Amino acid sequence: MAAKSRKKGLAMGFTSRQKESLNTSSNQLNSRLAMLQQGQEELLKEKQELESLRQQLKDQAPVKNTATLLPVNTLKLSGETQSRVHVNPEVVSEYMERMLFSETQQQVVDPEDKAWEPARVYAEKTSTGETIYWVADGFHRISAAQELGIERFQCDILDGSQRDAVRESLSANARHGLRRTRADKKRAVERALQDDEWRCWTDQRIADLCAVSRSMITRSREELEQKGSIPFEIALYGADGREFEREQPHSETGAVDEVVEHSVQQPSVQVVAKSVPKKKGKAVKSRATSATWKRVSKAFQSASFEAIVAYPEHQTHYEKLVEMLSSETSTTTMLCVPLLSGSQWFWKGPALLDTLTEHGFSQPEMIHIQSMNKHFVCWCKPGHQPEQSLVNAQDLFENLSEDYSVLLVGKCLDVWSI
Repeated sequence: MAAKSRKKGLAMGFTSRQKESLNTSSNQLNSRLAMLQQGQEELLKEKQELESLRQQLKDQAPVKNTATLLPVNTLKLSGETQSRVHVNPEVVSEYMERMLFSETQQQVVDPEDKAWEPARVYAEKTSTGETIYWVADGFHRISAAQELGIERFQCDILDGSQRDAVRESLSANARHGLRRTRADKKRAVERALQDDEWRCWTDQRIADLCAVSRSMITRSREELEQKGSIPFEIALYGADGREFEREQPHSETGAVDEVVEHSVQQPSVQVVAKSVPKKKGKAVKSRATSATWKRVSKAFQSASFEAIVAYPEHQTHYEKLVEMLSSETSTTTMLCVPLLSGSQWFWKGPALLDTLTEHGFSQPEMIHIQSMNKHFVCWCKPGHQPEQSLVNAQDLFENLSEDYSVLLVGKCLDVWSI
């Protein structure tokens, strides 16, 4: 029993010493934690004092003018770099009341001696050594200075061209200055879409360029395409270089797969069949057939066509044309496709049709139709080549037979009088 009591006593003593050791360690940790917290509070206080001192020094220091004074009469306000619909005369008058030139500060200031925001201009060197300063942002300020007779205005100068100024102006005043009206935004968007390069960007990329919503770009693009103001681009490119193919709009009625003949109008392809006077005053009878890509093979097999006017959208469409025109039964002597400016298909499309030269067609030629203000690439068999510059669409078929027939494939925004 005595041995058991000794063992029990030893165990209790060990446990007691363990508790004391843990309590001591806990107290030490709490003490160190309290010291660290106190040190952190002191450091935070010192940081706040340093920030306050830095702000005081900043407020006391004179403002350094990094802008450059330029003669107002050298700043180009014309040149289509203004993205607004017009300069607001009321805003110009308001600016004039608060604008004067400070000889002391050597810049244009307001009544509180605060400098006006510098105008942003792009400096472009000409071949004669002259520098043209294209204004990208600051049209109202410069206009007010001109009206007041102020000879110089502070400007931030960037190296660039007129195009660079136009690009920046598309989003100017999106977040500062006189806010843009909806008409101003619409003008900026339309200018971007009418540019051969920017039009091939994705809607989101153009939206970022113009500082507007993506839906506004999509809406405006569709409106301009339907009006024929801009061509339909079948491929768009994102900022990362990725390519996105587009589907051309379908008919609202959904009947886009029909093969139609004569004076039939599809939602995008408009065909007008009529008698056309040819050489020596002789009238001819033409026949126009319109088909979608899904039905083109059926249309091609059911009749003979001397000419095909096609609007390819994908690589498979180009391959389909080669397949039809290289067949032994084909009697077609002319193929015309639109020249897709600003698109990957500008060269890629004609390259896919290059094998037509192995089937009796001459080298392709570029044709311009004045009434459409559009270029086409034509593959013709010898003796059927049209002139390179044509007044009307029907002149394209001048060298075909008297009763020629034309197959129009796909959808476009052109009106064909055949």
